[in-house]
Amino acid sequence: MNKALIILLVCFLIVSCQRNERLVYSNYKETVGHWHKDSVQRFSFTPQDTLEDYNLIVYLRNDQTYPFTNLHLVTKMEFPSGQIISDTLEYKMAHPDGRLLGQGNNLKENRLLFKEKVKFFEAGEYHFSIQHLMREAEEINGLELLDGVYNIGLEIERNSQK
Repeated sequence: MNKALIILLVCFLIVSCQRNERLVYSNYKETVGHWHKDSVQRFSFTPQDTLEDYNLIVYLRNDQTYPFTNLHLVTKMEFPSGQIISDTLEYKMAHPDGRLLGQGNNLKENRLLFKEKVKFFEAGEYHFSIQHLMREAEEINGLELLDGVYNIGLEIERNSQK
């Protein structure tokens, strides 16, 4: 029994260390239980390696009061030269029966892939923004407050091991 527990603990530590070695940027914004439609979450990152591939991950922490089974976001990435790439993204947030996806019990942590294998060719500071686009069914205007959201973040990790 003790040997199995030790082996499991060692495997967990190896996987955790590998992920931490890949992580090059992590920043989170608090939203105190709801996310206002006009509250654009902004992040800045200066890559150290313009030849490496990176994964961009949106991080979201929500609780059981989150009212939808999906999440619509608009993301923008601004290059040091001023060029902007904008994406509209949709993520699944719950099972068909309403049980929320993600890690954790009361607060669910979701790592949502934003972009994969990105190269930051330009040297300098990149700016990212994330805004929700949620609305009630049959409504034209966006939902003013998206309940159940506590944190929005951006993580950037190396795509491969060094």
